[in-house]
Amino acid sequence: MKLNGKLSRRGRLATIMSLGIATIAIASVSTSFDPGTDQDPVIPLPCKVDFFEPGWNISVSRKMPEDVSALLAVEDPSSFGDSVFVGTAPSGGVYRYNSSLPAATNSVALGLGDRIENGTCAVSCLVVRDIDHDGTDELLAETCQITPAGRPRLYVWSLSNPVIPRGVARPQINSSWSHGLGFLDRGTGRGESIFSTYCGHGEIVEFQLSRESSADGFQYETLGWRKIGQLPASGEGTQVIDVDNDGRLDVCLATGFAVGNAAIHVYSTSEFGIDLQPIHILNEGNRFGNVKFKALELAGDAKTDVLAWWCTDLADGDCEVIRYQLGPNGLEQREVITHGDAGSLWPVDGQITRQDMENDGMSEVWFATTNGDLWRYDPSRQSVISRICHIGKTLGPICGAPNSFDQTKGLYIGCGEFVLKLSR
Repeated sequence: MKLNGKLSRRGRLATIMSLGIATIAIASVSTSFDPGTDQDPVIPLPCKVDFFEPGWNISVSRKMPEDVSALLAVEDPSSFGDSVFVGTAPSGGVYRYNSSLPAATNSVALGLGDRIENGTCAVSCLVVRDIDHDGTDELLAETCQITPAGRPRLYVWSLSNPVIPRGVARPQINSSWSHGLGFLDRGTGRGESIFSTYCGHGEIVEFQLSRESSADGFQYETLGWRKIGQLPASGEGTQVIDVDNDGRLDVCLATGFAVGNAAIHVYSTSEFGIDLQPIHILNEGNRFGNVKFKALELAGDAKTDVLAWWCTDLADGDCEVIRYQLGPNGLEQREVITHGDAGSLWPVDGQITRQDMENDGMSEVWFATTNGDLWRYDPSRQSVISRICHIGKTLGPICGAPNSFDQTKGLYIGCGEFVLKLSR
């Protein structure tokens, strides 16, 4: 079942059919790069570190069977390490490993796309969350079906022991690329609705995991979906948060991939779902072709800020990083953080994360770029944005390391087939 370090087609099919946890041996390398030495700054990717801010270390956490396309790390209460979930491309896999265990990596599922061999499917988003409020977390994975072009999918597993598949949805829409997940409590013990939007045609889709019984005694557990709306341009991002600080959750959806149509649309919510008439729109006067954003509390004042990356073209040109704060009546604060070439500043999906690396209780925003730059935005410092390193290889997704076994905060970084670890 294993040929030249990769699972054979038969092995992949067996894993897909069972959708259980299979343990496979994947290399773990502990060699690190110390910028204070005279050696050539090379870590075993091979990957050259062209620039490194003093005081940081980088090492290889794990080597995966194929390219890393999504990352998520959560605390593992049963051990000293982080539980790291990895989504991959091009065959579309989901893996799990513990950062304190050097050898074993568990495969949650393999071959999640329409064509297992010679196709391209990327796992684009991973979330761990108790969406049905039964006390056990679920793992959610979104996929983009690239080759052959086809429908995106959403998979749900229960993170019990063993991991149990709960559902899969394949919305009948024209777009193939998914862009993020947002969650809204349906109340009265009904669990949560899941929202996403899609690159290409801008569909807004709602998912629900539900149990039903038929009149003749059949029991059903399904992951249902429905298209609830259409954005005016390609959907580029999804987040559910109280973005205008009025005490109620909002659904925030980004549009772009069309020159002059980049915007962040904010929709109010109620017990009935989303009101599809936007209550706020940030569009910077229609100057840009694309936007990525992260809404979060930055100043320690219990207020939500929006940090947005705008580029003049579809994914290149000039880039501006702008911080906003909204109130119930609209925009209250706007601050340009930096601007420059999009090649150095523009993050793609999964390349923006929040982490308190200084252990001072203040959030920092970290973001990476495909050209190899890793940046930190820390509003508590005089120089609020700084480049931490430049790696001579395309960077992938990043995520915070919540509970490192050595008690130091860190950051996981996808780089080709490798998961890197940045720490002090």
